Amino acid sequence: MNKPIAAIDLDDVLGHFVPAFFAHHNIVYGTTFQREDIFSYDFLEVLEVSQKEVLKRVEEYANAYLLDIEPIQEAQIAIEQLYQSHELHIITARGEEFSEVTDQWLRRHFPGMFSRIHFVGHYTTYSREKSVVCDELQAVIFIDDSLRNVSGHTASDRQIFLLDAPWNQSDEMMHNVKRVFSWQEIMDSLT
Repeated sequence: MNKPIAAIDLDDVLGHFVPAFFAHHNIVYGTTFQREDIFSYDFLEVLEVSQKEVLKRVEEYANAYLLDIEPIQEAQIAIEQLYQSHELHIITARGEEFSEVTDQWLRRHFPGMFSRIHFVGHYTTYSREKSVVCDELQAVIFIDDSLRNVSGHTASDRQIFLLDAPWNQSDEMMHNVKRVFSWQEIMDSLT
């Protein structure tokens, strides 16, 4: 019998991307961003530079430091538990150009836990919505930290969790999305 599928975002769900990126950005560009200053995952809004410049800065960081992102320890524990009962898939906004480093990072911090990585390339010309990938996988669980990514899900039996972060604050939540403040809260909801 096949296990049900859980689809999970990577950046800021499994690893601390935003704090690492902005710590680097602060050094290189003389800014003073803290995690709580990041009001949007659209860095164009936060950095107030052109889209081309945002992509340059993110790619510059990613090409040099993606392997160094610290894993979220609570996520490591939860993923080991979730792996026992679910087939796990990563759905990341990263583009395919980061497939090798992403795979290396996952093998280092979550060895053997994930069946497949789906690159939806939100910042590329081949962008796909995560909800579409979840539908194709028939995922019963979806975990992300982006309001954009938790919207658009039509599967009524899918449990959708939004990990709380400064960039996903909104008074309007879809009825099928549960805002959570920790991986433990996700695991408690699943038992």
